[in-house]
Amino acid sequence: MLRLSFIFMVFLSGIASAHEIQFSNQYIQINKQNTQGFQSTFIGRAEVNQKWSVGILANYLERFSLYENRLGMLANYKPNDLFTIEARFIKAEGGTKILPQDQYRISVYHSLSEGVTPFLSYQDSTYSITHLQTLNFGIELEKIQNFIFIPQFMMGRAKFKDPIHNREVNGIGLKIIYSVENNYAFFLFANKGIEASQSVTGEAAKTLNTKTSGLGVNYYFNQTIKVEGLFDYTDYEELSNQFLTSTINLTWMF
Repeated sequence: MLRLSFIFMVFLSGIASAHEIQFSNQYIQINKQNTQGFQSTFIGRAEVNQKWSVGILANYLERFSLYENRLGMLANYKPNDLFTIEARFIKAEGGTKILPQDQYRISVYHSLSEGVTPFLSYQDSTYSITHLQTLNFGIELEKIQNFIFIPQFMMGRAKFKDPIHNREVNGIGLKIIYSVENNYAFFLFANKGIEASQSVTGEAAKTLNTKTSGLGVNYYFNQTIKVEGLFDYTDYEELSNQFLTSTINLTWMF
């Protein structure tokens, strides 16, 4: 996957004026099984012109003796400074249990006024035994200097092979960021809701109640490199289990 990603970025370098590469590495401690999981994501993005940017993404996961990977494409369209549309499609290579086999997402961001930017996102994910459709709505509020508040709401439905097991999913969350632009930022976040169990355990046609809280920090080096660290704790009530997740993100803009 990384070889394909490199070829794609080299090809775009001949027609694009700006590039962005993101690497994300995530480690998960799963308390009940006293075991670990690992997930890595690569995103390469390049501007084609002032309105369009395109990219490629790759995803690799290890958990519960499962080894899964996916490859996809993304595109951003920004007709003006107030409006942005992003589309993503990602497909698994071979069979998967935890990661979706096919997934697409369409997101819309629109700045209503200075410091107020609502966003809406629709996501369709097809797993081996679950079809998950969700709609996420949120708003970025930056009315206090250096502070950004992002409340979010999610609703959707998990459909299974036996319709009698179909369930509603939902979520509510809040992220608070203290940011010094192009320098550093600290943030806290928390959310709770109901999610499909397959994305957690890789099996079972049911939903799980979840509660997550976390914190993080990011720092810019010379306006071209950003390093971000996150830690979050998620409790799954029905499983009597907890996931402790540590994430390191590296972004290079050139």
